[in-house]
Amino acid sequence: KYRKVQIWLDYTFANDDDEQKKMDDILLPALVNLGICQIKLKQYSEAVNTCRLALQIDDSVVKAYYCRAKAYRCMDEFDKADDCIADALRIEPNNPEIRREYALLQNKKKRYKELSTERAQAMFVK
Repeated sequence: KYRKVQIWLDYTFANDDDEQKKMDDILLPALVNLGICQIKLKQYSEAVNTCRLALQIDDSVVKAYYCRAKAYRCMDEFDKADDCIADALRIEPNNPEIRREYALLQNKKKRYKELSTERAQAMFVK
């Protein structure tokens, strides 16, 4: 459903700025919701790209930063996830969902580092 909206609007050309704004007002929530659906389907790269498109329309959409951070976290791209969470927190510092995602990211980074250290140590044990 959201993908159909995106495709339809990608092939529709606005006659003026007012019409473009109306199209963007429809496309923006469709892109963000599509990104969320893609995460649920484990299509993380697609979700990152979809949220990038949403942020090109409006770079103050917290939900797009949150969604992109979640996708990056799921792909173990921690630095990129950190950047997205930081952007989201700058806009809405008290948002509980963003704070929860930040905590999940920090925990995953910590576990990843611990596992990497254990594996490295195991390689040198005789």
